Amino acid sequence: LGALSTALRSPPGSALEADKQALHDFLLQHARRYDFSAAKFGSAFLLLVNRRFLCANAWKRMEPRDAQLAVMQCMRVLMRDAQHRATFVETPGAVARLVELCVELADEHFSAPDSEFFCGMLVETLSILKRFAALPELLPPPTPPSDSMTSDGGSPLPPPLAPRRLWSGSSPGQASSASTPLSPSRDTSP
Repeated sequence: LGALSTALRSPPGSALEADKQALHDFLLQHARRYDFSAAKFGSAFLLLVNRRFLCANAWKRMEPRDAQLAVMQCMRVLMRDAQHRATFVETPGAVARLVELCVELADEHFSAPDSEFFCGMLVETLSILKRFAALPELLPPPTPPSDSMTSDGGSPLPPPLAPRRLWSGSSPGQASSASTPLSPSRDTSP
């Protein structure tokens, strides 16, 4: 862990091979670990996110993509710890950058599926994203219902169907005296 922290403290791209080796060694040593609550892991996680993942210059200098893939793998492993996931969410721009990266990688992957590291990076990104699926930042904004909404740009969508009770014995628009939706009832209205 000391070698990883040292590598992450160095300026991005200054020692790319040392970075890659430290990331690789970390993964080999901690791939099966699930408890990263010690403070030393927290500081390494912050360095990884702030100095490699969110730093645009650092990210661009980690070419070929194998170094970027190693950063994503280390982030995924460290985010097994709930505190690191919370830290990631609280870090300004982190969730937005992860979503942006996922979109970029998906576009690249589907336009050139045989490209080196795209598939692996997309899998790592999606693996991290799935941990945050319920975050409001990842959900599309709600769209208010509109009379002019269309499914295909053509005619307006029909109004939603009114809920019906099965076996109620009442016609649409009449109140039903059914105690449960599936129980037969007798209509006692005049």
